[in-house]
Amino acid sequence: MKTPSQRVQKPCRWFPTTAFATADIFATALAARGFPVLEIGANYYDDVEARFGLDPALVARMKAANVLYDEDAGGQFFQVYSASRPDGLFC
Repeated sequence: MKTPSQRVQKPCRWFPTTAFATADIFATALAARGFPVLEIGANYYDDVEARFGLDPALVARMKAANVLYDEDAGGQFFQVYSASRPDGLFC
């Protein structure tokens, strides 16, 4: 079995990450024309709806905008990721 360092085929270039706060993730995600949103598979939304007991209408909005979801004792967390770029933004 190869060690993790043996599996790396090329060096990764690390880029700084940026996060933005918004009052309406859905409006922001849908208005971001030209932003290469990471497309999320339908099974993710089925799982999130079942795991957290979310309203199907909310899940439909999340799916339409490729919005991810998590929650903990501190509240709900919605997020959108960009698709990987050919220049190696995500290694």
